[in-house]
Amino acid sequence: PRTRSDLPLDIYDSNGRAVVGEGRFVNLSTLGGRMGTRKPLKKSTAIRLQVVPAGKPALDLSGKVVWTRRKVAEFEYGIQFSPDSPASSLGRR
Repeated sequence: PRTRSDLPLDIYDSNGRAVVGEGRFVNLSTLGGRMGTRKPLKKSTAIRLQVVPAGKPALDLSGKVVWTRRKVAEFEYGIQFSPDSPASSLGRR
């Protein structure tokens, strides 16, 4: 199941080094999420995300873009988390 979210995130290249953009999760689950950003990304792009949930330590997640959607002022993406990402704690409030 998906949980609504408004978690801010930083988007890094696949090596986790260069910040390539900022965005927010719109919804998420333990397997993936929908995020919005002004940064254009291509489908199948491997990315790393850093999320800071309120009152919790930062989480570094890895995944890939599985779908893209152009909005008026931004892009939306479906992100599938990698099996080794600690995403299981993101869906809990």
